[in-house]
This record gives sequence, C-alpha cells and structure tokens, in this order.
Amino acid sequence: MRRESLRVTAPLLAFATAAALVFSNADAAAFCRTRTVAPPADYAPSSGANGCFGEGLPVFHKNQCFAYRLLAKESPKISRAVLSNSIGRAFSAWLTPNAVCAPGISAIELAPSTATVIAEYKTNEPNENIVGVVDGPWTHDPTANSLALTTLTFKMDTGEILSADLELRSDVNWSFAPAPAADAYDLDAAVTHEVGHMLGLAHAAALNTVMEASYVPGSVGQRTLENDDMRGICAIYPDRQSRVAGSGTVPSSVCDLSNAAPSTDCGDPSISHGCTVANAPSTTRTTFAQLALAAFAAASALYLRARSRKRARVR
Repeated sequence: MRRESLRVTAPLLAFATAAALVFSNADAAAFCRTRTVAPPADYAPSSGANGCFGEGLPVFHKNQCFAYRLLAKESPKISRAVLSNSIGRAFSAWLTPNAVCAPGISAIELAPSTATVIAEYKTNEPNENIVGVVDGPWTHDPTANSLALTTLTFKMDTGEILSADLELRSDVNWSFAPAPAADAYDLDAAVTHEVGHMLGLAHAAALNTVMEASYVPGSVGQRTLENDDMRGICAIYPDRQSRVAGSGTVPSSVCDLSNAAPSTDCGDPSISHGCTVANAPSTTRTTFAQLALAAFAAASALYLRARSRKRARVR
C-alpha cells in the first residue's frame, strides 16, 4: 500500500526554500509516474535519471471509467456540495482533451458512500474509491504536516490500480473562494494535485506544475495543468483503448462502474467528470514535497507511505 499526502510547510522555513530552489533548477525534468516500488525516504524528484525514481512498475487504471464516491456523512468544514464541485473541477482539469492528447479515461461521481473509513482496501470484497473529509483527529504522521492524503491500492506484478481514496483534513484554513486569502489553502489547487496522484502521477521535478512537490498558501496556480502535467496524464492514458504500463502498451477494460448506480445529477458516466461548476483562477503558492517509504516516511511537503503485498496504496 502506498500513500501520498499533500503536506504544507511554512514558506519561511529554510528547508522549504531550499527544496524550491532545487526544483527550480530541474525545470527541464519531466513528469513522474508513481511506481510499485517506494523511493527511499530522502528521495527528491530532482535526483535520479530524468528527475524521477525509476524502480518498480508505473501504476495505471485499466478501467476506462474511474468511479468515485463522496462520504454520505456531511462535514461541518467542507460540505459535500462544495467538495463535489471541487473534485469535479479537478477531474475536468485532468481529463478534458488538452494540447497533447484526449486522455482516455473518464471520471464520474457515484451516489454517496455510507463507509465509515475513507482509505480502506478489503481483499476479495467490493471496494469503492472514496473522497472524504476527516473531521476527527488527523491520525496520519503528524510530522508530515499534511493537508490531504491519497491512498492507492495496486497490483505489484502489473501496476494496475485497484483502488484510490482521498482524505482531506478538516482542521486547516481551507478556502473555496476564487481568490483565497494569503494565509488560506485553496481547496481546488490541493484537490487537483491529489487527483493527479489518484490517476497515477507522482511529484514532478519541475516547478510551476500541478504535480510539483510544493504549494504556497493563497496560491491557485495548481488548479490549471501545465504542459508537463498534460504530457504526464497522456503518457498513462494516451487514448480510450490503451494504457501505458511497465510492459508496454496494454488494452484498457470497458467502462465498469462496479457496485452502484451513479448519482442522478452527475450525467453520463462515459463523458462526465463529476458534478462540475465553473471557477475562476487567481495567483500565489506554498510547498508540497514528497515523502516515501516502506512503512512510513517523510521528505519535503507531500508524504507517501507504502505497504506491499500484490497491492499497494499511495498518498
């Protein structure tokens, strides 16, 4: 299981500043894909060949449709309606045809889930891809200073993703405004970054991309894909019929929404990216950094945990 979380450090910290400088020198580095082998705890995307960790197989969704659910239980901090719109905008950003390709995967929001645990994979049982707010104590590594955490469960022998769950903290100063305050964390920017992880991308070595390993409070730049992000999603899902795996190009599987009917207000599953609403852009930025491991570890501003067994999850 591997996890990747959105973690934030104060921009004035020397470590955060140093990380930003390192990444700025690696602008030429390409997008990176999450792999079945976790990088060492101190690994930074700017090190290694082409800036990416290269061990293990790249992960991918074989299904032509990514079906997800929000928690049925309302959060007092982020309403289900607000979260639905934000996650819908994030999937639209990633999956709408872009200058590189028309990504060959669709996303659709299904009816809310009554699950009590967001990130949980049950072997030999139906599983859901869940997005939700953790309203109680944040039980993940407190030193990681995480804002959000994406957990992927995947097959270790092929890289096929079996489940992708997203947890958001409730005890941070989230902003839902077009232009967030300088000390606020833009929900859309954070969710768009995390959706990149849900789809199989790791942190990029380059700055000024959605998948860069840093975020600045008040910024909204990571709501919008840059060319490096577009090349990343297209490298995994170049068209509807195929996926790029470690073994080469493999066929996708037909759209399967699994266990439930879609929400009545979310549209056609073959074309929908969830329940979306238009939103305006803005300015500013913080630090996300990547942390990796075989159990728990941390590194700069995003954090990742891994456990393996024929499957693995990502934050």
